[in-house]
Amino acid sequence: SARGSASPACGGGAGRSMTLAEKCYMVSPDVLAARGVGVYRLVQHAGDFVISFPFAFHSGFSHGFNFGEAVNFAIPSWIPKGFASLPRGRPHRLEPVMDMEKMAFDAALLLPPHLLPPPPPPPPAA
Repeated sequence: SARGSASPACGGGAGRSMTLAEKCYMVSPDVLAARGVGVYRLVQHAGDFVISFPFAFHSGFSHGFNFGEAVNFAIPSWIPKGFASLPRGRPHRLEPVMDMEKMAFDAALLLPPHLLPPPPPPPPAA
């Protein structure tokens, strides 16, 4: 992390250390592409859905009056990526967008009985 100079609205403030995820800076796509970072552009129209995949940064801006809405979700194949991201965010005190442990626990509660692991054997008699 680096000392941030972003406004308090972007999570910054005097002397507060910030991570890249907390900063509100725009970088020219040309600068990123020149350094080998894949850059993609799209125009979202009314009714369109845009999905940002795991480990992807995204940014955008609006032209004129609009209403924006975002929903965080994960498909089953992304769950290992979510668990893998937890150790990287903890040193920076970054809270995950989705509570991975709670999601796994809640999903386990919904498993049908035939998919549950067998109970552990009883301890040996003394």
